[in-house]
Amino acid sequence: YYPIASFEPNSKVQGWEFSSAGVPAVAGLLADLKGDGGPQVFMARLDGFVNVLKLADGSVEGVLNAGEPILGLALLKGKDGKPCLAVGTKFGVHLFGGDPSGAGLKEIGAHKLPTPAAGFAGPGGKDKNSVYVVDLAGNVTVLTIK
Repeated sequence: YYPIASFEPNSKVQGWEFSSAGVPAVAGLLADLKGDGGPQVFMARLDGFVNVLKLADGSVEGVLNAGEPILGLALLKGKDGKPCLAVGTKFGVHLFGGDPSGAGLKEIGAHKLPTPAAGFAGPGGKDKNSVYVVDLAGNVTVLTIK
């Protein structure tokens, strides 16, 4: 639901809502990946999909498919200095960036993990180009865009 003011008693503020149709949402992120001044809401779901919505009105901009149960999201700085979306899953990290044709976001990289992950965090590093993955044994792996 957005904006929260729409929940106040007797509110005149018009809000919007989005339902994941029963699939648990496990992470969310607000970012302007397109650089057009209109932030997008990224809502990651347990079934491996990320819904991309316009913050202004809740309209759907797209759906990303990581294909694996998602643990978290992070906004990183790509090689070209542009923002990209890191999607941490139980079995890897998927990187989504702007499609040069302007058609939206596309997967621009992926890293498979040797053992299943239990946790995911980021961004990290001086340049905000790293993520941290914790495996089931508690070991931390740092993945960096180079």
